Parts: sequence; C-alpha cells; structure tokens
Amino acid sequence: MIYDDLSKLDRYKGLHTNIDTAIDYLLKTDLSQLEIGRHTIDGDKVFLLLQDNTLNSEPSESFEYHAKYMDLQLLVSGNENFRYTRTIDADLQPFNEADDFGLIRSSVGLDFELDGQTFIMVYPGEYHQPSQLGKAGYQVKKGVIKILID
Repeated sequence: MIYDDLSKLDRYKGLHTNIDTAIDYLLKTDLSQLEIGRHTIDGDKVFLLLQDNTLNSEPSESFEYHAKYMDLQLLVSGNENFRYTRTIDADLQPFNEADDFGLIRSSVGLDFELDGQTFIMVYPGEYHQPSQLGKAGYQVKKGVIKILID
C-alpha cells in the first residue's frame, strides 16, 4: 500500500508500466470534468471508474481484496475514511476470479483520510475498506483507477 499527497504522485513512476500509464493520465486529466462511469485509459490494463458514492456510516469488519488489479483511489470532492488491514479473522466471501473480488473479516484496521489532496494505492492481495464516513458529509465523487499488475 502507498498513501501520499497527490503533489508527489509522479515519484511513483517506474514501479510498473501500467502504474506509469495511470500516473501519466492523472497528471494530464481533470477528473472533475469527466462524466460518472468507466473511462478506458489502456484497454483492460488500466481504466478509471468515476463514481458518486454515499459513504458507509456503520462500522464494518468486512475488507475487500483483488488478485489481478491494483486500486489507485482519490477523491474529486468530499472526504472519506479508508481502512487497511493485514489481519484476517475469517473469509467472508470466496474470491471471484471473474470480478477480481473477495472479502475477508478483520477486527483490526488502520485509518487513512482521502480528502482531495491525497491518494492511496492498494496492491493485489492487500485488504482494504473504502467508502467509510469521513469528516465532511456522506457524499463523495471518487476516482478508482484499476491497474493490472502482471
């Protein structure tokens, strides 16, 4: 996992070709000018999901993970709490290869704030809980760039 200021995003170039593609896209694209939905950047290797989300206000021990794709998440507007864990208490939902999605339960989590000035990159196999209520309201406009890590 990487958590940092958006102003430092370019320092992560060179980690993977597909990460470089995502960073280049973010450096030249104003996400606030895009419509909600999927935006192709490089086929199925790198794409953007632009979302209007209602944040979860109830505590949860459910964390998602992926096997093929990294998530690079940032906010266009609003404030969100993002949780991360390395601890698995139990499997909640068997991993679905077609959706690249699984769920685990964990009673332990670290909190990170997404606020329009920060971003978070979560590698395949890392357990995370996005869309948790932050400091300012229940609605966010969010960009999730899915990055194939092969």
